[in-house]
Amino acid sequence: MTHESPNPNQHLNRRRFLSLLGSAGALGAVGCSAGPRMQVATTPPDHQFDAEDRTGPALTANADRTLVVVELQGGNDGLAMLQPTGDARLRDARPDLVTDDSELIDAGGGFGWHPNLAGLAAAGVAAAVGVGSSEPDFSHFEMEQRWWRGDSGALSRLTTGFFGRLCDELDVGAPVTGISLSGGPTPALLSNKAVTVGLTDPGANWIFREQDPWLVAYRDTIDALATGAASDTDSFDAARKGLADMTSFSRSIAQMDHQGDDRYPWTDLGQQLRFASEILALDVGVRVLHVRLGGFDTHIGQSWRHGGLMTELSEATSVFIDHLSELGLRETTLIATTSEFGRRVEQNDGGTDHGGASTMLVCGPNTSGVYGDAPNLGALDDGNVVATARFEDYYATLAEDWFGVRASDVLPSGGERIDGLIRA
Repeated sequence: MTHESPNPNQHLNRRRFLSLLGSAGALGAVGCSAGPRMQVATTPPDHQFDAEDRTGPALTANADRTLVVVELQGGNDGLAMLQPTGDARLRDARPDLVTDDSELIDAGGGFGWHPNLAGLAAAGVAAAVGVGSSEPDFSHFEMEQRWWRGDSGALSRLTTGFFGRLCDELDVGAPVTGISLSGGPTPALLSNKAVTVGLTDPGANWIFREQDPWLVAYRDTIDALATGAASDTDSFDAARKGLADMTSFSRSIAQMDHQGDDRYPWTDLGQQLRFASEILALDVGVRVLHVRLGGFDTHIGQSWRHGGLMTELSEATSVFIDHLSELGLRETTLIATTSEFGRRVEQNDGGTDHGGASTMLVCGPNTSGVYGDAPNLGALDDGNVVATARFEDYYATLAEDWFGVRASDVLPSGGERIDGLIRA
């Protein structure tokens, strides 16, 4: 890549960032306790999904675009996030959880956004309804694995993640193509060839900022271990090089302003998105960023718990969008949510149980409206919303309509685009 950083006064030097992260690609899996722990999520070639099996015309890749994936962990209640208006069946099924139509934010198509999403709705947001698995399961572990792999079927031997395969297609030699800021690596970014990394705590490099004499001596010791003449043992040289790279990377990250942009809320998602904005501003070749907001397993206390999560999602993402606009990145950045499943239509004692299909939120340039076939609340499967679109269809839309990557190149079971969801 030859683009210069949009801001020459960035705290983290772009070239140093590139060289340090680039060397991590050969390490396989690296944990560094001194400073930010960085792990590289790469796998051997996936024997279940070979390039020779791909068919269809190639698309024109959009080389300047990035994707920020917000994983809503725990099973987001799509019926509460985007509620159908005037539906007596929903009101009868969850009288204590339903929001009055007058409080909803009009989303079009007979739907309304949760009132706590006002900021995000004002920024322009679209929804894909009825997204789920063709063979639903109600286990968090099972459904997370399926979403991560990008295969909604019950049986899969895939060893890579959907976003990792997407990074493989987007990889043009940049040191890092995908990065997770959600507390460590995610299986969704497991790749064949592109370097994808997970940072457990970008702010954990305080030992490289403090000038205490003991810490200075400690850093000198690490440097001594990481240098020296080449040995006859390749693995030892690789380990020493890895240590040198990780300590250098920690020093570079330590130069960032860890006081933070005070516009961002001091919530988990707010700080993940703050760091994401800094990475995007550096223009170092990262194309996919993964963040996570947990707490959506709302068996009890759903009214206030889910409402609070909608507030956190809206506040953090709204600030992020404003910041992207200031950086000139609004038109080239798409934000898209995932969640392992939705919730049952009928309430229990204050919440909802694991359910079927849900609603996915997409925010980018020119996004608005509701897309896909709305699930029929009068035709449930044992109380669960039946999927009208596989999540492969949702993924195919992200791949083709946003990145210009052929869906068959990243989805072994294929996918049909959700028309109109992404219009940029």
